[in-house]
Amino acid sequence: MESSRASHRFRRLIASALLAAAIGGGLAYYFLRPIRPFIPPQFLERRAAVTKALEELERIEDVDIQPLTELEAKSDFEGAVTLMARALTANRAYENVMATLILVGDELGTLALAVKPDSLGEKAIEAFSSLSRFAEAERRYYQDRRALYEKTENYYAGRAAGESAAVPEHLADLVERVNADLEEAERLKRDFKAAIKAFDEAMQR
Repeated sequence: MESSRASHRFRRLIASALLAAAIGGGLAYYFLRPIRPFIPPQFLERRAAVTKALEELERIEDVDIQPLTELEAKSDFEGAVTLMARALTANRAYENVMATLILVGDELGTLALAVKPDSLGEKAIEAFSSLSRFAEAERRYYQDRRALYEKTENYYAGRAAGESAAVPEHLADLVERVNADLEEAERLKRDFKAAIKAFDEAMQR
């Protein structure tokens, strides 16, 4: 009888040990298995909007204003006004795209907080925060360039009307600011490209 009870206890211990091993193995699998990436559906939709906006940006044809020198030399002030009007149209198109990128970049920065695992989420946050910084800098560049172009257009409109128009006040300062804006925007564009590349590569792993 005693032998039977001992044998029963032994079987129970073995069963408990096997159960503990099975549970332990299950937990180990749970903690060690790779975490599947979680991307909010809206994130992918807004990411596609970024791609579309960047493609639209590439399609805009900027206007070279270097011919102003030749137009002024020929006293073709009406031609200069026409050139500046075209340049302003292109500049407004750039500003509109940048406004879209800023909005979408801010939305993606918020949605990136839900991206899992955290390592991927951090790359998403950096990528789309850098997009917002780049787009803000680029919009500032186009805003200041618009002010420069408008002053230039008004100057040549005055000359075309036969007025003895003076060179716009603080024009040199504005040119310097536009050039500084461009330099900053180019730097932030490089940062954005590097950050989005790192995020895309992490997504493909």
